[in-house]
Amino acid sequence: MYSLENNKVNPVVTVIIPTYNHAEKLNLAIKSLIKQTFTAWKVIVVNNYSTDNTVDIVNSFSDKRIQLFNFSNNGIIAASRNYAMKLADTEFIAFLDSDDIWYENKLELCIVSLNKGFDLVCHGEAIVKDGTKINDRLYGPLKNASFENLIFKGSALSPSAVVMRLCFAQKIGFMSEDSSIITAEDYDFWINLTKNRDIKMKFINDILGEYHLYENNASSAIEKHNNAVINVVNNHYFSEIDKNLYNLYRYKKRISIVFYIKSRQYFEKKNYRSGFKNLFNLILTFPDIIRVFILILFLFRVLFGDFRKLKK
Repeated sequence: MYSLENNKVNPVVTVIIPTYNHAEKLNLAIKSLIKQTFTAWKVIVVNNYSTDNTVDIVNSFSDKRIQLFNFSNNGIIAASRNYAMKLADTEFIAFLDSDDIWYENKLELCIVSLNKGFDLVCHGEAIVKDGTKINDRLYGPLKNASFENLIFKGSALSPSAVVMRLCFAQKIGFMSEDSSIITAEDYDFWINLTKNRDIKMKFINDILGEYHLYENNASSAIEKHNNAVINVVNNHYFSEIDKNLYNLYRYKKRISIVFYIKSRQYFEKKNYRSGFKNLFNLILTFPDIIRVFILILFLFRVLFGDFRKLKK
């Protein structure tokens, strides 16, 4: 057990920050670390050979706890995280995406919970889109973070909101670097962590950081992420879940939710062809009348908004 009263000794938490061409955002992320009330941390910044001034930004901090490593991840962020986890020599690790920030008491409150015997702690985050806060998001609850519920209900955790014991990441061989699950590798990681059911998790309902979203108009980004989620679900369902009618029902419902999300995202970006394609896939996979109705209402709202703009 680590004493908070002696938090200026050797680091007990390694903070892992993978980054690529996010110099200004990385600057804010590191500043949020330096403001932490809990000071027994070190940070490993894994730079994927950025072409901006990332190196200058990191070197501008005269703090020996901040370490920079250049590493080519070939477009696989899990490789950068794994590189840092293998370098870590502390009891705990924490993930911080280079465009997110933490509030100053984040590590202190998480360490308090870890000292009580928990192996992983996840807190709430403020969701900020293009610089504007849109809502607060709480993760969990604990029942949703079980092995099967993560598969059938979706992810219940967020990388920048997690502090955990390094030994559990080591036990499962760290994150998968499978290129078919890029952007959903953290989702796969949580599932693998809960597979043996021996990890003790705690969810804190305090908002201790900010998760930053940025507008991406590329349809390819929608397709890539949601297909990665489907690949994660398929990988675990077909190899690790008992095949019975109830689980088949849950599987089809889970996949249909991904089609629902894709369809809504496409309609929002006015890519109606792809939106209808995924709406049709939703109906074929799991005819959820309520979700179909919600999608149609959402489509009318998008179309009506365009109609009002034309009238003006």
